Amino acid sequence: HISIHESPPLYDLVFSTVRDFEEEVLFLSEIYGDLSLAPEAAADDYDGLKMKVLEIGSGPGRHIKTGEDLGILKEGSVGIDLSSEMVEYARKVAQRQESYEVGDMHTYSGDSGSFDAVWVLLNTLAHTNSLPDFLSTVSKALRPGGVCVLEMFSAEDVERFKNG
Repeated sequence: HISIHESPPLYDLVFSTVRDFEEEVLFLSEIYGDLSLAPEAAADDYDGLKMKVLEIGSGPGRHIKTGEDLGILKEGSVGIDLSSEMVEYARKVAQRQESYEVGDMHTYSGDSGSFDAVWVLLNTLAHTNSLPDFLSTVSKALRPGGVCVLEMFSAEDVERFKNG
């Protein structure tokens, strides 16, 4: 019996069939534009708006890769995951070594205070064993006026996954 988290290709296959990464990254960019206190985000037109992102629990790295491919992410954006297998898989899929790091959501300290946005997607927050440490990581990572996006499963999501 193997956990889906222990098999990056399986994890990627399963979630790639139920997610539209381009649509999600464009939505995340719009959220940043709507909520950020950054002067460049004040315009009503988000075309060309770029952000430096830390994605916590990036798994196979599809959101970071998609953001880079769309030209939405600034240099220095990074996805972290506790699983070295996931990070190696993400690097191979994206063909970008520097965009993915092994990192813990409770202790990550890379490039503190420089991220425009922190993404915590696909119920990653459910894996925390210390909410205060997690919140400290997010707080240290974000620059003033930055935005954190937390995606949590709803009851409808759980039912959809249970029933196929």
